[in-house]
Amino acid sequence: MKLSVLFLILLLGSCKTALLEVKSENTRLNNRTFIVENDTLIISYDFWCPRGVMAFSITNKLNVPIYADWRKSSLILNSKKLDYWIDNERRVTAGVYGTYLFNTPGFLSTSVVMRPERITFIPPNAIVTYARFVLWPMKLSEYQNTFFGPLSEFFYDKSNTPLHFNNFLTYSTTESFEKEGYVNSQFYVSSITIMNNDKFWRGGRDSYNNQQSPNQGANRFFIQLN
Repeated sequence: MKLSVLFLILLLGSCKTALLEVKSENTRLNNRTFIVENDTLIISYDFWCPRGVMAFSITNKLNVPIYADWRKSSLILNSKKLDYWIDNERRVTAGVYGTYLFNTPGFLSTSVVMRPERITFIPPNAIVTYARFVLWPMKLSEYQNTFFGPLSEFFYDKSNTPLHFNNFLTYSTTESFEKEGYVNSQFYVSSITIMNNDKFWRGGRDSYNNQQSPNQGANRFFIQLN
């Protein structure tokens, strides 16, 4: 992550939120939801979450099962490869690796055991969902605060974005994976908008607790600035 961008989005106080919007050049956007579709499957993405999350659903379009191989699938976050599957049972220090894990504290006093399913069976016309990694793993408090006013907007393209990420998935119509298919969905943060919390939530604390906002969209995520 570029430090210059971190300085841009950090504000004095705890009453602001950064709204990050995501774009893609190889994934279709439909009603703020990114969708990949071929003859075999449909993949739908939803990033909306504090700090973002790589959440997606896989729909089997066929009348026969398909299989997703997580050992041959990865999230590539700013060129850093994060594996969906870890060989056997392995203890991983949460302070080093856990900051990328979704719905897991960034730092724990003990290590965590990682043993996800390697191959997922998807029945005909069924849907499976997956959410493992956050998209913005660093701690904002580690950087110096900078004040920019009630509303600030920053725009990026693929060449200068602070965050680019790929979701690479391998699948097959046979459990032995004699013939494999691949999907490589590519995304990048295209804008960061910093606004007061009352403008972002427009509903007070109840809306915050439920993570509801008029700015909500599957192609967006947010960072609460402290």
